[in-house]
Amino acid sequence: MALSDELKQRTQARGGQRGDGRQAFLAQRREIARALKDGYPAKTVWALLHEKGTMPVQYRTFMEYVNRYLKDCEQPQQTRPSEKPPSPPLNKPKKAVKPAKKSLTKRFKFDARGKSKEDLI
Repeated sequence: MALSDELKQRTQARGGQRGDGRQAFLAQRREIARALKDGYPAKTVWALLHEKGTMPVQYRTFMEYVNRYLKDCEQPQQTRPSEKPPSPPLNKPKKAVKPAKKSLTKRFKFDARGKSKEDLI
């Protein structure tokens, strides 16, 4: 038996070609998005579809498809900003600003200009 014949039998036994899972996901994309929007966990949605045989991918791959095809497509609804952001209450006391602490150590500055070699040693 030729190698290509063996590979063909193996892929048929495995359930299809590469990309079949993505096609199955995209075909059911609206139903999956609706179920997720209704509050069902992604694992529950995948488990049901996998049991029925309509989702031939592993859970990890299913989540990659959800993140790629469903999360990116959702546009956040444009909300109008309120007239003014709420201001803090006026009667709340403000924190007192403390002055910065002075450093206890002095910084060393070296200036060798105008000094003799004996003074520098």
